[in-house]
Amino acid sequence: MTYNYEREKQEAIAAGQEALHYLHEAQGYLNSARGWGIWDMFGGGFIVSAVKHSKMGDAKTSLSLAKRAINNFNNELRDVQGEIDASLDVGILGTIFDFCDSDFLADIYVQSKINRARDQVDRAIQIIERIIADLRY
Repeated sequence: MTYNYEREKQEAIAAGQEALHYLHEAQGYLNSARGWGIWDMFGGGFIVSAVKHSKMGDAKTSLSLAKRAINNFNNELRDVQGEIDASLDVGILGTIFDFCDSDFLADIYVQSKINRARDQVDRAIQIIERIIADLRY
């Protein structure tokens, strides 16, 4: 089988686009969780807290799929250039149940975890978008 640089490049781009799909999906869930989290800090109650944690769980699922897609992207990139560093700490969204102990400090802690995860997702999106743009040219 002969090496086809253009085919390898297209496979890498497709793998990168799949990773971006899951990252954007996670970004949406994290943005939603952030909004619910702000409401939760100011006395949102059990239902608001439950919705926030549901969005965090959805984000964790999307991040898990993104991590797998990023690993595939890395594998495809080895065929055309080097490996990227867009690792995601999927565990960053470890659920902290503040249903019973709904004090303000616990809510702030959860909110900080959501914000850190959002920052990581934003960085990963930027890195992958830059690499895909480089591959297209």
